[in-house]
Amino acid sequence: MRNLSKVGIRNIRIAKSGLVEGFDSVEACAKKLIGIQAQYQQFGEISLFHRVSSGVTLDGLNRVYVDFE
Repeated sequence: MRNLSKVGIRNIRIAKSGLVEGFDSVEACAKKLIGIQAQYQQFGEISLFHRVSSGVTLDGLNRVYVDFE
């Protein structure tokens, strides 16, 4: 096991969160991150906009909402 600094851990978390290289779809983002946490739905959707490189569509959001109900 290698020792990581706080900066190294932060960089790995940022990279794996989709903020450096976006996810291919809303579904891939939600599954990889085990959902998107937000107090209000709109803030979760804003988070998806920042993490999905192919763009967020209403159809994509609706599929995720149905899958996670």
